Amino acid sequence: MHRSSRWALQFTREELEGFRDGTLPDLVEPGPRLLFVGINPGLMTVAVQTHFGRPGNRFYPALYRAGIVDRLIDVTGGTSPEDDAHLTGAVSASPTWSPEGPRGPTS
Repeated sequence: MHRSSRWALQFTREELEGFRDGTLPDLVEPGPRLLFVGINPGLMTVAVQTHFGRPGNRFYPALYRAGIVDRLIDVTGGTSPEDDAHLTGAVSASPTWSPEGPRGPTS
């Protein structure tokens, strides 16, 4: 991994390819009020173990602007346990997986 001015944390293509068979656990608490289901999480998402985890993904800013969460969650380098707890307090996010697993080098 190396630093980049574009993203605070960036993986090389070779490093990302190492996550191709990786998994990402669901982030779902019992009785969610709102459930977002993503499909085919990208390699960056699996690398940082954060749903919708590619820097620049609009998911978390949209949750904030819509008033679903009361603070912007920064996914650069993955979320913290505090971020996960804050998110599951308002919304649960869970991916669905294709048989092929994660796709794309940076999504």
